[in-house]
Amino acid sequence: NMTTIHMESIMTLTEAIKAHGAVASIQLNHVGGVNHPDQIKDHKNPIGPSAFVRPDGVQVEEMDTRMMAHVAGNFAEAAWNCKALGFNMVMLHGGHGWLLSQFISPLTNRRTDEYGGSMENRARFPILVCKKIRELCGEDFLIEYRVSGSERIEGGLELPDMIEFCKIIQDYV
Repeated sequence: NMTTIHMESIMTLTEAIKAHGAVASIQLNHVGGVNHPDQIKDHKNPIGPSAFVRPDGVQVEEMDTRMMAHVAGNFAEAAWNCKALGFNMVMLHGGHGWLLSQFISPLTNRRTDEYGGSMENRARFPILVCKKIRELCGEDFLIEYRVSGSERIEGGLELPDMIEFCKIIQDYV
């Protein structure tokens, strides 16, 4: 839990950043299916776009639309808290195999519903996250989106895929 001392320290930091003409930014991330049950409240299984058993034997649970809405709302609430603490923007970590990138990767997203298949469909959850942040934080709040140019693994996303994704998400960041 964040104490008043933590909040004051963060606000001192963001004000110092802005006092020197810079934009105060912070990265938000959800690790999704690579999380470990020991790190999750009540030791639940990690969540991701598709269910599977990891090589270490941990079951990853497929997110339903209710879970997606909940996680997108958590991202928005976190962004709003960052804004309240003086940050001008957030960077959503959508690369390196974390939850947002798990949705756009054909290796981790094997869904057959409206959140799987085409890149347009696989981009729906990251777009939902951006929309929820925009709704809560307003049009003047900046959203940056970090991507990996390539997953560098057979069957994974390559640069042309990331270019396609960036074109799809550009209106939301």
